[in-house]
Amino acid sequence: MKSEIRARMSDRQVWLFEETMRRLDAQYDAAAGLLTRSFRARTMHDIRGSGHYALGLFVRDEEGDYARACRILYKVLDAQFLSDPSAVFYGGFPFDDRQPEPPHEPFPGEHFDAVSRYDLEKWQEQIRGKFLKKLAAAGYEREERYRIEDMWRQSLIETVPVVWGNFDANWPDFIATELAMILCVGAGQGPELTQRMEEAGRAAVENSIRRWQRRVIPMNTNVELMHVFICGFFGEWLGDDAYLEQARKAASDIRRRYEETMSFAEYNSVTYNSVDLSALTMWRLFLKDEMLVETGCFLEANLWRNIAQMYHPGLNNVCGPYSRNYDNDMALHSMIPAFLYLVYGDEKPRPIFNVETAGYIDLALTGTLIPEDVREQMRTYQGPHRVTKTFRELIERGRPDDDTTLCTATARFEENWMVGALQGSRNTSGQLRSLVAFWKEPKGAVDSLSLLRRMPGRQPGEHLWTVYFDGAVGKDAVTMRVRPEVDRDIEVYFDIVGKDLDPAMVQAEAWTFPGMTFQVETNAGKPEVRRTDTGLEIVYFVPEGSQDLEYRIWMG
Repeated sequence: MKSEIRARMSDRQVWLFEETMRRLDAQYDAAAGLLTRSFRARTMHDIRGSGHYALGLFVRDEEGDYARACRILYKVLDAQFLSDPSAVFYGGFPFDDRQPEPPHEPFPGEHFDAVSRYDLEKWQEQIRGKFLKKLAAAGYEREERYRIEDMWRQSLIETVPVVWGNFDANWPDFIATELAMILCVGAGQGPELTQRMEEAGRAAVENSIRRWQRRVIPMNTNVELMHVFICGFFGEWLGDDAYLEQARKAASDIRRRYEETMSFAEYNSVTYNSVDLSALTMWRLFLKDEMLVETGCFLEANLWRNIAQMYHPGLNNVCGPYSRNYDNDMALHSMIPAFLYLVYGDEKPRPIFNVETAGYIDLALTGTLIPEDVREQMRTYQGPHRVTKTFRELIERGRPDDDTTLCTATARFEENWMVGALQGSRNTSGQLRSLVAFWKEPKGAVDSLSLLRRMPGRQPGEHLWTVYFDGAVGKDAVTMRVRPEVDRDIEVYFDIVGKDLDPAMVQAEAWTFPGMTFQVETNAGKPEVRRTDTGLEIVYFVPEGSQDLEYRIWMG
């Protein structure tokens, strides 16, 4: 490892770096010159993860590392979408090396502002809903209707660029951040490769600025923070005052919105909070502008305070609700456990290597700063208490002139369990987890529950289909109202994650699991209980046009 970088790293950072590199070495496909990764039941060559790995190779600098890093980096740079400067995806990157460049729009993208884009999506949704009803009336079974709908979607993404369909709008910010980090570590790249990185960084920054200005594709908090970093870094690196001014403008806007409720729109989202912290650390370490550094320090410290407020040291998790999250257990899809290990050492569990593993490279190189006033709070359980927190959420697929709403998260913490619920949300994200509970079972493991929704027979994660959740943690019970304003049948279900679970544990009015019993009152009817790979699902079928579902749940 380069000696000047090693001198700045703690032994824990070195351990995290070396363990991460060992795992990434095993994922490297020499024939493709990229990392492999399993994603949605297929193996892909991971463009974004390969950028992290290239950074690690430049820093480790053992025999063969430099040549491998250069090869990877050229593969990543060659994949950038650069054929049409007017395309909405110009400056972006594919998911993997086999993904073709998205189709170009048959009309200039600037003809549609953010509001008209939103109206167009809603219009398409309404047409699709009516079409599916006609299929049902014609006798098509549900699975056949889904197959036809998937063909509809595939035809769409083969015709026009569709965000999250045939391109990821966040990739320019993620990969430009890695390019900035590689330039920061001074890894000795030759002038040709350095120039290529600078050109790629400029195209990615231009993409990010267009997105920020037009708001056609809203930015979540983690992307906004990377946006500031890449604008600030490349502004300083390239001597581009316009980029630097954009960084200051965006940072000022983020701080103004943060100070309204002392929280981000991506509130309590452990998956994304770890990216937030990583980006803010980069503001502090790699930017020179005093305003950006001071703002980054302010946001980093206060984000840790937000996390600490909802963290239970005895359960090693952050209580829900989550604006956006892939899993309840933060060990599975977050870098927060790695941050905590760097600060607390073996007082906290060592992080497992999960889907965020490649991102550990950045974290190992930068570390983090936890404010002294929250260190003890995150070390020791503070006794029974309640938390109420107001924040202004981002409605990811909401109308751009009405895409925020004021929400309240409430949570209750006991020695061996915690529960949280969300009130006032209009978020349509499939990653929304509006009611979440954790408890310690007799063998010491931590089980969890979360409330989700989906189309029958599908996986969660869809946007647009509007199901509102409105709940609160009261003195004695958790209440939740589910309002399905949707033009199709859905399932509302409780996902129970744990071992030794059996469907017989779920009765109409009581769910009795190891270490926890839920007493339940609801107007939702009798649920279907299904086994899953991780536990159980308690599923309530909700036909189109149903009334609001109401739940009242006691824990103990």
